[in-house]
Amino acid sequence: SHLGRRRRRRRASQQQQQRPSTVTVELGGPGGAARAVTAFNVREYLALRLRERVFDCCREGLASFLDGVYSVLPAEYLLMFSAFELERLLCGVPVIDLDDWRTSTAYGGAFKERGADHPVVQFFWEVVAGYSSDDQAKLLQWCTGSSKAPVRGFRYLLQRDGAVRPFTLTSVDLSQAIYPRSHACFNRIDLPLFETKADLAAAFDFVLSNDAAYELFSMD
Repeated sequence: SHLGRRRRRRRASQQQQQRPSTVTVELGGPGGAARAVTAFNVREYLALRLRERVFDCCREGLASFLDGVYSVLPAEYLLMFSAFELERLLCGVPVIDLDDWRTSTAYGGAFKERGADHPVVQFFWEVVAGYSSDDQAKLLQWCTGSSKAPVRGFRYLLQRDGAVRPFTLTSVDLSQAIYPRSHACFNRIDLPLFETKADLAAAFDFVLSNDAAYELFSMD
């Protein structure tokens, strides 16, 4: 019937509107779509893709937000703070539930079999337990990208792409590294197999108290 045809057309129109639209974004300026990704330019492609996903896709909204911030606090005043320091100024020092952090941790390498019972893992948690709230937050920032745990606890810790990924300690032989390394994208620390707790504590003190080392030993 005529009414039936109208309903079918309306339903088809609604389905068409609900279909996700495809937008092509040229990376690297005009002509970018015509450039093939090769082994020689793959790093450039990844850098451009990251910039587009993090900044360019929300350029207008981010610009409006920054205009509002800078109208209250001039940009030059912010240059004296690192991202971590600015977060602490805005949000304060968080209280971290160390028991939740410990019980929600995954282990890899030589730690996988014994987990929290491995001597080096025990060294790590004993050292972290002795930190101030400020130092615990700095450690968490270094290895996850945020100084705060998720609202629902460490079991819901997310990696950079939004997928749930637990905080992980993975062993590294001392012949390969004498300082810990963080992978904030994956919420992971590569932890050398230190022979004593004092050695582990000294290595973390060096990394967390030295701005250059803080960046140097972060792989992200």
